[in-house]
Amino acid sequence: MTQTASRKHPGTVANAGSAAAQGAAPDPAARPAPAAGRVRRLPQRWRKAILTLHVTAAVGWVGVEIAQLLLGVVGLATDDAGLIRATRVVMEILGIELIVGMPG
Repeated sequence: MTQTASRKHPGTVANAGSAAAQGAAPDPAARPAPAAGRVRRLPQRWRKAILTLHVTAAVGWVGVEIAQLLLGVVGLATDDAGLIRATRVVMEILGIELIVGMPG
């Protein structure tokens, strides 16, 4: 092992004849102590549930934005006053209820 590798991994010993290389248990005192302010992690099941909720909300939000874009294009491309009004009403409902989330 090179000197650089020893500096990167201070717990390793460059000597091939060491106790760790021969299969002996490492000295517990040689291990670094855990940090005093260590943050506890969520269980794997909770992390997966939160990630699923996050991805679902993000994809839904992007879907609402795509729907608004398409409604805007339809409203701009038509000459029918009723259709223009309808697209604006639906865009307003989508914008207030789903994007802002204000109860109405």
